[in-house]
Amino acid sequence: LQLIMAGLKAWMRKEDIYDNDLFEILQSFKIKKAPDDFKRISQGQWDQIWRRGRVERFKELKDQDSRNRLDKKMKKLEKIWRQQSGIKLTSIKTNERAPHKNTKTKKKQMSAPKTKKKGNVKSSYSASSSQKNTKTKKKKKENGGQSAQKKKGGHELKVWMQGNGCFENTLYKELLRKGVNSPASIKNLSEQQFDTIVRKVRVDRFAQLKDQAARNRCDKLLVQFEKQWRRLSGNKKTNLKKYA
Repeated sequence: LQLIMAGLKAWMRKEDIYDNDLFEILQSFKIKKAPDDFKRISQGQWDQIWRRGRVERFKELKDQDSRNRLDKKMKKLEKIWRQQSGIKLTSIKTNERAPHKNTKTKKKQMSAPKTKKKGNVKSSYSASSSQKNTKTKKKKKENGGQSAQKKKGGHELKVWMQGNGCFENTLYKELLRKGVNSPASIKNLSEQQFDTIVRKVRVDRFAQLKDQAARNRCDKLLVQFEKQWRRLSGNKKTNLKKYA
């Protein structure tokens, strides 16, 4: 076993990605023979490696040079993992909701028959038009009530996120999309649901942000959101030694 671990450590040094904490994290995921063992690491497992190896470590590292070095190592490791596993960066988006096809109304069934009795045709048209207007008004009223209720819940969530220093617009929209529209519903998120939401938000935002400082700010907001989620849900931070 020591020889296997020494082999992993030697490989990490050869690839210039060695970090003692990262080495222990990889061990906890039973990665012994690198890079071959990365083939069996799923997207969810990689997200945990990234969170523990980079996001949580960033909270411990105070100077920017150390953070930049760690960021460089993690990105190189991610590139190796993607090459071995075949999981592409855009594959996370495959579970997004498929766009709804607008259901177009059918063509008018039949135009009014051409008859000399214009009065009857007009009367029939007026009755049909009146029924359509009544249904349209009823539908608008129902949609308006639903929209107001959704807006109220979303506003409550937005105010809470701003008050706790973790408001990020993409995160806010993703929470609403997942049905999380109030602080009370945040505590009901499981760790898997939380990881899925944060992973998607991070990938989407990093695809838009090219500046490293902006990416760091995004990570900082996600870490703050994680603190609040753990506080509400009672889900404690995992001890790395537990997996060693």
